[in-house]
Amino acid sequence: MKKKVIIVLLIFLAGIAFTVFKSCSRQKQQAEKRVISQLKHYKQSSVSEESYLSANEEATNTLERADKPLSDGESQQVKESLVVAFDYLNSVNQHSDVQMSYQYKLSITNLSMGQTMVTMLEAGYQLDLSTVKVYESDNENVYQFTVELIKEGSDNLSIAGNYVTGTQ
Repeated sequence: MKKKVIIVLLIFLAGIAFTVFKSCSRQKQQAEKRVISQLKHYKQSSVSEESYLSANEEATNTLERADKPLSDGESQQVKESLVVAFDYLNSVNQHSDVQMSYQYKLSITNLSMGQTMVTMLEAGYQLDLSTVKVYESDNENVYQFTVELIKEGSDNLSIAGNYVTGTQ
């Protein structure tokens, strides 16, 4: 009789052990499925090279009316003012000397942005007028533009800005 009780007890323990093993195995498979699912979701939501925006596209996306480009004549006014502004910024010797003035077509530019432009110019970047694109804005007397700063061997920088038409 003791042998039968021990055998029944061993079978009962083996059944419990089998159930625990199956449960652990099932939990492990479910955890692996969750990890794989999360990885797939992460890969789908990650930025792929095809969907990566260039600096110019990012700058253009900040404009109010990027869907309304202006004519070459209106763009020429902006280009001329950019030449004046960047000629001045190129001539600045120290950041503390930067002046955001009407004379240099920088009256609506804040000082820290002017100093940042001086830093970029000191680093070897140059204004590329061929990349100027000018757009309407939500205000009648303001054009918005993008332009790139280029440097050989480096990524281009793109600037988005406002041009007040009364400042020519």
